[in-house]
Order: sequence, then C-alpha cells, then structure tokens
Amino acid sequence: MTFPLSWPERLYGLVMMTYPRAFRRQYETEMRVLFRELLRDPEVGRLQLAGMMLRDLGNGAARPEHFPSRRQAAQSAAFGLSIVVFSIAAQLFHPGAYLGVSLVPVPFIAFIAAAFWGARRTRSFAGGIWVAVIIGVVASTMVLWDWLLFASFPFYDVYSFVLAMLMVAGFCLGPAIIGAIAGALTLSGAGSRHEETPKSLPAAGSGQ
Repeated sequence: MTFPLSWPERLYGLVMMTYPRAFRRQYETEMRVLFRELLRDPEVGRLQLAGMMLRDLGNGAARPEHFPSRRQAAQSAAFGLSIVVFSIAAQLFHPGAYLGVSLVPVPFIAFIAAAFWGARRTRSFAGGIWVAVIIGVVASTMVLWDWLLFASFPFYDVYSFVLAMLMVAGFCLGPAIIGAIAGALTLSGAGSRHEETPKSLPAAGSGQ
C-alpha cells in the first residue's frame, strides 16, 4: 500500500504477517483497505476494531503450519531453562556490582535472536512468536525458583502477581516481535528472489 499509514494500520500490518505469504499475496491489500475504511468510520468503535484485530491475529497465529516442530519446541524450552539459570546466577553473584552494569536484562534482549531463529526455522512471523511464547512460559517458572531458593515472593495479592507477570511478558514479547519481524523480512526477501528466478529460465532456454 502506497498511502501513508497510521499507527493502528501499521499494527494491523503486523497482524497480517501471521498469515502465510500466499494468503497475504491474495488477500492482504483488500483486508488492509477494509481496516482503513473501518478505522475512519465514526460508527465503528475502537473496541470493535480491537476485537477484529485480535480475531485476525488468532486466526493467523493458530494455523498449524506456524507451530514449531517438536525439536524446535524442545530447543525453545531449553533456552527458557537457560534464562532461569542465568537469572539465578545473576541473583547469586550480583554481576552488576563488579562489571558496572547489570546483566539481568541480557536474557530479555536474547529474545530478539530467539524469535529471529524461530521465524527463520518455521518460515513465518507467527512461528517466531510461538517460539518466544514457549521460551517465556518456561522462563516464567523463575517465580517458583525465586520462592524456593531465595524465599522471595514479592506479591501481596493476585492482582499484583498478574500485573507483574504481564509486565515480564511485555519485556519478553517486545524484543521477540522485533526478532520475528526481522526473520520474516529476510524470508520475504529470499522468497521474492526465488520467485523471480524461474521466470528467467524459459527465456534462457529458448535462446539456446
């Protein structure tokens, strides 16, 4: 689409990336135009648009071809465990006191590389996000390990616990989205080059 995009339209563009390339090639323009028209329609509320985006996101991300293989899921779980180990070591040895900078945020930054790898291996943006979700679920067990190892459970009620978990999920998914986008874009570039190559073959053959 060549016209300027507002931030909701750019966000909807991320939703579109959860669908296969063949589907996007056929339907993405029409879906984006419809979304823009609904965005400008005063009779359509923001909650309706949000529900539409969530529905389309669910339909795209839940496609079976986006799910990681068993091996990829096991590798993702192992990465999540490494985050748990890293976090425990950071609390035990306090590396920030010696290096002048805390190493605790490093696992969150590593979600960029993890989601990039997931998008490349599953060949989809949604696959990269699924890899990040598996890693995040395993890494979230750090709450249990904090309680068992350090007697630390700084939550006074269910609300504070849920809020803290949502914040951690945001710290994980933010970098993961960046990595998944980068991985999907590299796939798009490679896919377009592969699609152009066969077109030149008949001409070369006919010249012979």
